[in-house]
Amino acid sequence: MGFNISGIAVDKRYENDLVTLQSDLNLTLEFLEDVIFETACANWTDEGICYVYFSKESTLLFLNMDMCIDAYPVENKKSLTFALSEISMAFSLNYCEGKEVKRSIIEHDGRKMSQQGTPFDFEGECDDSSEIIWKKLDHVLDVPYHSIDLGASAKKYKVSVGRPAPVVVKASVTEKEVANPVGEANEKPWWKFW
Repeated sequence: MGFNISGIAVDKRYENDLVTLQSDLNLTLEFLEDVIFETACANWTDEGICYVYFSKESTLLFLNMDMCIDAYPVENKKSLTFALSEISMAFSLNYCEGKEVKRSIIEHDGRKMSQQGTPFDFEGECDDSSEIIWKKLDHVLDVPYHSIDLGASAKKYKVSVGRPAPVVVKASVTEKEVANPVGEANEKPWWKFW
């Protein structure tokens, strides 16, 4: 059986900055549990689930294939969005440098359905777009993909498109406010008179 994976790689480690990761990719992530890399990179990530692996200098997210057709450009960073299905011989990649998409390919059954941008120097040596994806993935990550330990730590998140709602921090409540929350006159708020 071949690989059937899809995701986003960014040449930035976001492990201690999940807020920026969500903002950069316009995703909302809700932590579910710790997993190992073998679980994270398993075939066919379910809809609504995201697995994240943090290497020393990069971040790799595994998402449902439907979420990996469009590019996710990140300011001042290299990013690769990919969908790789060796079973159906369908491949998609979007490689960005900063906010600019440098290369985009959609291939099915050996036929390029769509391609934009300048071909990579190594493309002529590749039999199909899956090889291009593997090479660019290694380029964006600081470690070759196939050398990542299957027992390495990864995270499982619930994912949705769109940035998380901003956290509103209320100023601390004083003892006076706790004892008398509606003011000195101890009047009821207007909506409680009904």
